[in-house]
Amino acid sequence: MLDYGECTCTDCTPYNDSKGCISDKQAEDWLTEDLQENAGYVRYYLKQANSDVLVTQYEFDALVDYTFNRGAGTFRDSGMPEAIGRGDYDGAASLLRAEADRASGSIAERRRKELRTFTEGVYDTKTPQFAQCDDTDIYPNPCETCD
Repeated sequence: MLDYGECTCTDCTPYNDSKGCISDKQAEDWLTEDLQENAGYVRYYLKQANSDVLVTQYEFDALVDYTFNRGAGTFRDSGMPEAIGRGDYDGAASLLRAEADRASGSIAERRRKELRTFTEGVYDTKTPQFAQCDDTDIYPNPCETCD
């Protein structure tokens, strides 16, 4: 079983909806939908901050991970879109670092992993890369690996 936070149950088999359980495929599908939605929020708020903003793939991925975990409104209000819009990537990293410092336990660790991805391009083995290179891009794309 995969645990993405949408629902949890014990002792269930795939496709057993009588206990509110879902299959691994359904969980993966919901996760993909959630990540695509959050990637859209990141694109939108970066666009609002500055239509010419450029981010690397790993910066984008870290921002999507953050937004997925904290919520679009929290990302919007975090100051990160504005910092990036001004070209102040260190400032955006400082805001993320401050959140890690205020948090504790697994939440602090999650923020530190997002920070490391944002600043160094280092991925936790469980952190997926999110497609920023698609037909819906709303800002110039420095990604070299996408068509």
